[in-house]
Amino acid sequence: MLALLPDSAALDGPRLTLAGIDAAALAEEHGTPLVVLCEETIRASAQALRTAVGDGRVFYGTKALPNVAVLRLLREEGVGADVASAGELAFAAAAGLGGRELVVHGNNKDAVFLAQAAETGAPVVLDAPDEAGLAAAAGVGQVLVRVRAASVNALDWHTMRGQPSFIRLVGEGLRRPFHRPWRSTPGRTHGSRSRSTPASGDRTASTLDPGRCYHRQRASARSR
Repeated sequence: MLALLPDSAALDGPRLTLAGIDAAALAEEHGTPLVVLCEETIRASAQALRTAVGDGRVFYGTKALPNVAVLRLLREEGVGADVASAGELAFAAAAGLGGRELVVHGNNKDAVFLAQAAETGAPVVLDAPDEAGLAAAAGVGQVLVRVRAASVNALDWHTMRGQPSFIRLVGEGLRRPFHRPWRSTPGRTHGSRSRSTPASGDRTASTLDPGRCYHRQRASARSR
């Protein structure tokens, strides 16, 4: 049972302790429900992720728990922050994060948010075609581009090959295959290469153009 609890959890007779502090005493002092975060567990998890990715970088999804103390602790362990709103960016800034310690995400970024990101020097992930121009106008100096892979789940594979299946009949009906798997195998990417580059004009990203993603082909086929 203790394996489900933080690393510092222990039993002192019938009583549960967290980092040596009696859990019942914490509940009595602060009331319930009570969320207790274990620094030892957070640091151990951060270190394990850093080790697993090697030369890669780890970013904490701030939306999971926007907490300055947690962000500051993770920064000490070399973990950055992924922010998707002005509020999350403010939490990260309060924790001392800035520049390449941040990644700015979000599919509804406005000019104000992009300007704030540019001021911190954080790279911005372009989530929509029109964001390249907005990012350039806001002064963003570095962008990343999301790359989507074609689906490989069983329903999509049956649909692409036009292969009969009960699930396909129920979910899609009898249709010709929208996609020829021997011409473009599922898993091929669609979009632009993830690359840091100044957000200016057509130099924002280099297009791969390996073929349209299956999902987009399905939407196009349905519209015909």
